[in-house]
Amino acid sequence: MSEPPGSLLYSLPLPLFGLAMLAMVAAAHWAGQLVRGRTQSADAEKQDGFAPAPPVVSSILGLLTLLISFTFSMAIGGYDKRYDAVIDEAHAIYATDLDARLAAPQTDGFRAMLKQYVAVRLAAATSTSARRTRELTRESSVTQQRLWEAADALRQASPTRTTNLLQTTESMIAVGMRRVALRQPVVPIRVLFGVILFTIVSSFVLGYSYRGVTHRTSGALLLLLTLVIVLIVDVEQPSSGAIRESQQPMQDARARLLAN
Repeated sequence: MSEPPGSLLYSLPLPLFGLAMLAMVAAAHWAGQLVRGRTQSADAEKQDGFAPAPPVVSSILGLLTLLISFTFSMAIGGYDKRYDAVIDEAHAIYATDLDARLAAPQTDGFRAMLKQYVAVRLAAATSTSARRTRELTRESSVTQQRLWEAADALRQASPTRTTNLLQTTESMIAVGMRRVALRQPVVPIRVLFGVILFTIVSSFVLGYSYRGVTHRTSGALLLLLTLVIVLIVDVEQPSSGAIRESQQPMQDARARLLAN
């Protein structure tokens, strides 16, 4: 269950990314305010800060909100698919074990290997280290090959008692590979960078357009939008993020295997 490759953004610790985002947004807001102070007259600066938002500012904020909403929807969609894959794999593993039980005691070695496989899959899904996750993923791939070879050998030795075992093992391996693929980020990295850049530009525009109390209110709005972006990045990090899909279905499947 490998982490998405090649992106510095996803390799950053989440608190560091959050602080960097806040710093960039705050700097852009301050820069907008500074440019306004140099281009506006002193009389204009003394006016009340509750002036209505210029149409262009409202349009920019609306577009920013739309971009963040769509991006967040994509990230949550990926989270839902990852959890569905956990359920599918747990079901496939238990179905494979049921077929193996029908041919016991010939399949005792196969079932012992299957229990080891489930333990490795759980360890890979719950590890907070990207490097350790990659190592466990490679180990699970090796075990998949061994399970396939063992199921094929059992089918050849006793075809009448192990009719479905090879098929369910194949299905289990396919579901496991699909789950690994779903651990990749759903939101394209360029889209995410585009949203971040648009947020920084919007912060500059708000800093330039407002002052006084309204200036502080717009800053609070940008803070909330920044937190949403941090939340999106968190959801897009299945291993190192704080928001991770539940592994309860896999834990239940493992408990059933150990109980029999």
